[in-house]
Amino acid sequence: MNSLSDPLMHCPRKVCDLEAALARMGANVRLVREMLDLFREDEPIYLSRLHDSLAAGDAAGVKHAAHSLRGMLSVFGAESAMHVAQRLEDLAGGGELSGAAELESEFGREVARFLEVTSTELAGL
Repeated sequence: MNSLSDPLMHCPRKVCDLEAALARMGANVRLVREMLDLFREDEPIYLSRLHDSLAAGDAAGVKHAAHSLRGMLSVFGAESAMHVAQRLEDLAGGGELSGAAELESEFGREVARFLEVTSTELAGL
């Protein structure tokens, strides 16, 4: 098993911080994998809620979905995706949804990038 200081353990910082996730979970790779599996299960549900709330013009629903997704991503230090989720949350918190569709698309791209990088890094452990 690789140590936490192994350079292979470093995801690009803007995408994830696998080293920190492992440290938070007692260097338990199996637990990190389980958490990623849970994220994969829940993420489509919350993305759907986000999309549906946007379509309905429901700022509170957008804020809640973005907040939930940001929280799930924080386990992995997925700063880039978290930043977009925060922008969505802030926008919706102000009752404003103009520009939110573009942020939703950007968020989807960041989540896909997060999943790809994290899965690749975990496969090497």
